[in-house]
Amino acid sequence: MGDTRLTTTNVLSNHFLVAKQCEAFVYVKIKLVNTNGGFVMSKKIGIVYASMSGRNQRVAEYLQAQLAKMGQPATLDEISQFDSQKLLEDDAFIVVSYTYHDGQVPDEALDFFDDLQTLDLTGKVYALAGSSSIEHEHFGRALDYLDQQLAHLGALRATAVLKINLDADRADLARLDAFCRQLIDFMAFQQQQLV
Repeated sequence: MGDTRLTTTNVLSNHFLVAKQCEAFVYVKIKLVNTNGGFVMSKKIGIVYASMSGRNQRVAEYLQAQLAKMGQPATLDEISQFDSQKLLEDDAFIVVSYTYHDGQVPDEALDFFDDLQTLDLTGKVYALAGSSSIEHEHFGRALDYLDQQLAHLGALRATAVLKINLDADRADLARLDAFCRQLIDFMAFQQQQLV
């Protein structure tokens, strides 16, 4: 086999990466974004959230803001207004949800949950986060159900499921920051595997 190392040529002006693989040059056009000393690939990330008290909406908005600070824009949609087919257009997606009553998926997320079964999510990257209460017997179990469903459909989880007790505190915000970085790193790793 030939040299499979990646080399960059005129990256800043033309946004091209040149990969030499199997003695032939392959040109891959991607958008590179400066992130305070480094460059990352700008991919399409969607964030879908379910929120009753407003906590999970704030978590979703925080994730969107942190991704933007990292040079990765993301869309934000409320789950009851979201067409699950749009997941197929995203390179990765994040679902932020609370857990209802005895560990159930929230009512407003049921259509989304059911619609997932009609999608081929093989190889699609996802991450899950949400606020719940540790006072409940099944803390954050809706996220576990979503995780099982997405894994069954062939999607790839980028990072551990992040469960927050009630309102996010400073430690939770640090975990959300790491969550964003792990998602971006996983996406970069997946992209590297394709080159």
